[in-house]
Amino acid sequence: MEVSSSKKPCEDEKEKKESGVLKRLVKELSTNISEISEEGGNGNSSGEFQPHNFLYFFSMITHAESKNDTTNQEFPNKITKKALRKRTEKAWKLYKLFDVVVHGSTFRNAFSVKIKKKETVDDLKEAIKKKKHPEFESFASDRLTLWKVNIPFNTPNDKQDALEKDPNVDISTVLEGDELSPMDYINEYFDKPARKHLHIIVELPASFASPSFPQDTITKINEMYDTITQTTIGTISISKIDTGNFRLLKQHFNFKIESFPYNNIPIHSNVSPPAFKWIEKTKPAQRDEYLEWLRQYIPLTNGRVWHDVKSIKNLLDVYKDSRLPFNVHGGTDVVVVNECDIENDLIPESIYAVLKLKKNKIERPDVMQVILEMVVADLITSDNRIVFGILSDLRDDWRVYWLEDDRKIKCWKASSRDAAVQVISKLLCNESSEDNTEDISTIIPAAKRVKLDTMIQNRTTGEDDIAQMEDIYDVMSKEEIWHHKVGIASEIVRNIPSFSSMYV
Repeated sequence: MEVSSSKKPCEDEKEKKESGVLKRLVKELSTNISEISEEGGNGNSSGEFQPHNFLYFFSMITHAESKNDTTNQEFPNKITKKALRKRTEKAWKLYKLFDVVVHGSTFRNAFSVKIKKKETVDDLKEAIKKKKHPEFESFASDRLTLWKVNIPFNTPNDKQDALEKDPNVDISTVLEGDELSPMDYINEYFDKPARKHLHIIVELPASFASPSFPQDTITKINEMYDTITQTTIGTISISKIDTGNFRLLKQHFNFKIESFPYNNIPIHSNVSPPAFKWIEKTKPAQRDEYLEWLRQYIPLTNGRVWHDVKSIKNLLDVYKDSRLPFNVHGGTDVVVVNECDIENDLIPESIYAVLKLKKNKIERPDVMQVILEMVVADLITSDNRIVFGILSDLRDDWRVYWLEDDRKIKCWKASSRDAAVQVISKLLCNESSEDNTEDISTIIPAAKRVKLDTMIQNRTTGEDDIAQMEDIYDVMSKEEIWHHKVGIASEIVRNIPSFSSMYV
């Protein structure tokens, strides 16, 4: 009893000391928290104290509580602001803060996610899913695809522009994104994520299947969804169009590309144009020479001019146009436009023809490029202009492309330079679309050109046919009327470019 009685005062004294340490510690922490918050000393430029600082504060308190000997406790009586900052930053290094955006959204919809650096990509998916509750509740986190990107928020850059113009831009090619493997650790991909940068793009599942539908129905719906959304799959560069994208363009419009084998061209000029000499010169000097050649041997009238646009890299840019199966970026070499429209910055709206030049042998990619240039130029120019495309080396290889009704793209390869100059001069002398649609049979029999919009409109069901049937609805049964309306709807859907390839 005496031993017990002799220890009790010591124990009481020990508890008082520990309690005093904790009280002093809490008081010092409170003081420093307030000072750091006012100065922004915790690394936050706004000066706002962040809750994660308590990671360190809590560890200090619990450590002090567990010490048996408070006389040798490791914490100083006065915690300096510098030491507090250092220890807080050390604790914060356990975590990484990512700025995230969902594919299909812009920077305005970005959000942040915090995760430990030793956790996996799969853990990051789960954190993102929780952050987006309840929006992401309809699917498991493993169905998310995460892409690592590095796009600054606060400084203008090409990737930021691409994402703002097209939120569904191709992540891998345009934004140079890297897909993250689910079982890899976060610190394998990120060291110190830069502030005010987009770090992660979240790609959602393409479609959601419902178990209440038959599998063949689900498959068909998913195919239709993919077909409809092809207009937003990404941006195609004209200079880099490949066979796959060119095939997609043809399928979208149901284009048939045909040669026009006619070379009995009467020559009305006594002057035979010489072959252009491609000599290694500076780009401005080379440009001046081929423009002078064009103006001399294919002179234009009615205020039209040959105009070099090679430096305008975005001349034929088209985004979110439902008439095209993808966004388009790029330009061409030379266009025919009204001279007055150049002064008024109306070049895209004034195009009559596009000319793609080749110094060397013309190959298949060149053909695909000039056809795409022609199609896009016809969409963006004024309604009274029907654009045709020219592909040439200005020597012996001359090819002319135009759109005809019945979804045809015609290609005519000239047998000689004289014939090419004669045909192009005739095409460029027409005043309007009315002249163009008559024909140019004086030199190419049966060659009739149409505007792309006209071609699309001609594929839809005629309003007169619908009106004739509607006039007799009062004598038709409900079933007959229903079948007629279903037939009309089916025909219209078949004639929409995005759907037409599904009915082949």
